[in-house]
Amino acid sequence: MIRLLRRRHGLVLAAIAPITFSFQSLLVDILTETLDSFQVVLIHVPLFMICCFLLVLYARVRPPKDYKHYLWLLGSGASQSGSTCFLALALTNLSVGNTVTIFYTALVQVVFFSRIILKEQVRLFDILFAFVALGAVVFIARPPFIFGTNDHISGNDVTFQGIMFALAGSSSIAIFNVANRKLSTLGVNSYFCMFSNGTMVVFTSGVITLILQRWRWPTMHEWLFAALAGVTYVCSHFTLFYALKVETATLVTVIATTEIVYALVLQVAFLHQLPFWTSYIGTVLIIVACIGITLKNKPPPSPPPESPQSNPTDL
Repeated sequence: MIRLLRRRHGLVLAAIAPITFSFQSLLVDILTETLDSFQVVLIHVPLFMICCFLLVLYARVRPPKDYKHYLWLLGSGASQSGSTCFLALALTNLSVGNTVTIFYTALVQVVFFSRIILKEQVRLFDILFAFVALGAVVFIARPPFIFGTNDHISGNDVTFQGIMFALAGSSSIAIFNVANRKLSTLGVNSYFCMFSNGTMVVFTSGVITLILQRWRWPTMHEWLFAALAGVTYVCSHFTLFYALKVETATLVTVIATTEIVYALVLQVAFLHQLPFWTSYIGTVLIIVACIGITLKNKPPPSPPPESPQSNPTDL
């Protein structure tokens, strides 16, 4: 068992990432009750950027020299910023159920992006279980345009603009996973990648917050929740980045859907809200998808050593 975990440690990291992401989502959800969504991003992501900057200095990482590396870094940072911004924009036009459902179409998109961009092998089972996981999200989110309306969901919020924002956000997530997998195969230092992405997210959210003039000084409790959200953001992205260094983008993305299961547990534990019966069906489907996509899934070839511009002690 220990030997298996060592050989497939990328799977372990991919499984840890959604746990920390779910805690981050819970904290961000609490913050957005009193603060603007873009300001919430602006006050908790800088901790991630600072940690990465300190690691870059400690490891004496030098910037890459190849312009192609910067193009992929730009794509990675832009997609991470885009997913954050499009999520906020989609939620202003759609219900949470609709938004989550459309966002997780990234599960299907990443399969094809991995094949087209990274030339990674995509099995028929990968596509099958990607759709199984997507079906699980539909059961858990219960979008009104499929299940109809009830006391908790409004059926009059499906707008073309909101759908376009959500689709753009899902594409951003898929491109983000593929871009970071590509950067790992190019040997670009992970610390530098994360620092670059964090800088772009903070810059984007800061500019939008200033343009919309929605900044207000947070209270002590809000700063505390922001600090905790920052810690979980650091943990989630470190595990996600390193998982993408050793596992395929398709596998990591499908395993990430377990975040919904953890979110349901936190919902019951902290918010005392019992999930709807369809959520249990979705949970089972997610477990089936995660087991199925890892079954007989050989790890991809090890990425090359990080470029001479980077310190090989990274991670």
